[in-house]
Amino acid sequence: MYEMRVNEFHRRYWEVLKEAGVRATRYSRESDQYSGCESIFGHHTEVRIDLYERTTGRMADCLLYRMRGKGFSDQQGVPDNLHEKEASEIAPLLISVDTAVVSILLLGASHHLEKQEGTIGTTMVLPVPLGQILAAKTVASMVLAVESAVVTSAALFFIHGITLNYALLLLFVAIAGAAHAAIGFTLSLRSRDFTSMLGLLMVYMLLFTMPSILFILGAIDAKYEWLLMISPSHSASNLITSAVSGKFRTAITIAGCLYLTILTAALFRFAVYPQFRDNAARE
Repeated sequence: MYEMRVNEFHRRYWEVLKEAGVRATRYSRESDQYSGCESIFGHHTEVRIDLYERTTGRMADCLLYRMRGKGFSDQQGVPDNLHEKEASEIAPLLISVDTAVVSILLLGASHHLEKQEGTIGTTMVLPVPLGQILAAKTVASMVLAVESAVVTSAALFFIHGITLNYALLLLFVAIAGAAHAAIGFTLSLRSRDFTSMLGLLMVYMLLFTMPSILFILGAIDAKYEWLLMISPSHSASNLITSAVSGKFRTAITIAGCLYLTILTAALFRFAVYPQFRDNAARE
């Protein structure tokens, strides 16, 4: 029964992601119809806000209904309430997906919409260093991950009475969010448009996210977990799961924090910063 409920939730969750991607792609293709101030300050601003609000709003609705265990299955024999243990197992998955996949998706959509508008080149003449611009974009991309952590924590507390180490959870979400923001920038800068960026994201998920899911499902033996730590998604999922469950493995937790921090610094220094500057100069 539990597996049926999780499968139903996954199906609904990916429908939301697919809808967000389709809307972003459609608006990206229609952007050439607009010009001047209306294009820069009107249409595309509404697109970004609408895309973000629809995605985050639907995610919050899915989460709250899921934590209550209602509205996702009409099958007979499935209990109408989600037990405390099940909620604790699903919560890290929700936060991890928002921190990794959805953050990369929204960052890529924003980057390519700005690229079509020609506003990336404009940012290069602002009286602020490029590093601060990238830092601001990184923090903005982490809003969804923090929102997911807050909403999930609130749902666990008010519905099931489960308390977490909130400071540690936010720290791990920040570390994981920064790493996946760097990955999102790298994928966006190496793609021609949003559609090709989605293709790169699917390849990334196939290489780094699927092994982590298979490990969670028990298809990969526990003795290979250290090898899976190469995957940023698995390292992030491990950190978030440990913060939610309260069960820490010191060596793996420290290794995950160090790995994601070093990966973030390396990507921004050697991939994102120079390529962002070169792309902006060509516009």
